[in-house]
Amino acid sequence: MTIVRRGGKYCLISKKTGRNLGCYRTRAGAERRERQVQYFKHNRRRPEQRQYAVDVDGVLAEMVEAALARLNREWGTHYTKYDLTDWDFWHLLPELSALPEPKQKDKLFRTMEAAWEAGEVRPTPGAAAFMRRLRAHGRVTIVTKTLARDELLREWLRDNDIVYDELIHIPKGSKLSKATFQQFDVFVDDSPKLAEEVPTGKTLLLVDQPWNQNVDMRSHVRRIYSLHEAIPSEP
Repeated sequence: MTIVRRGGKYCLISKKTGRNLGCYRTRAGAERRERQVQYFKHNRRRPEQRQYAVDVDGVLAEMVEAALARLNREWGTHYTKYDLTDWDFWHLLPELSALPEPKQKDKLFRTMEAAWEAGEVRPTPGAAAFMRRLRAHGRVTIVTKTLARDELLREWLRDNDIVYDELIHIPKGSKLSKATFQQFDVFVDDSPKLAEEVPTGKTLLLVDQPWNQNVDMRSHVRRIYSLHEAIPSEP
């Protein structure tokens, strides 16, 4: 592979096929993509054997944005997801932290449920194309703890052309860790807690979000800045 300058961007090009593997604003971005391609090349299994687990909230769906929009309308505030720099981010919002402890999380979760019910949750840009492409490389299961009702979630996925092989919808309030699903080779998720729980031998592609900036990037945990970066590529 080689990195060439095109139109003011740095593009990663396959020497073997001439294929463009992605263009980035900085050379560092192109070099990061090259490392990811090399990783997938040397850790590739047959497509029918590779098992992917993909999250919904923060990965396929802009859930936090929808919930904040509701809270901003209610409070007259202007919060964005970039204000949420902790996984338990309800502690960061004064309007929530002023409530009694048990009601802080409850208020946020009820707002999330309401956003789903009102049809206010949008798919992450490129989510449908990402899932179609990922399925060409293995079996793709959606594994989620989203607060959407199961029937509503399936309808949302269908309406947004998001394809998958299986859906595992972990019940509300469950303490079950996704890391306990040992059949998966690769997790695509935004959870900093999952980064601590996924065992060596599995791979977590951590979707970059404000609430997971303090994660220790171990050998099997890799940060990605777009869903496109989770697609294995031939050099």
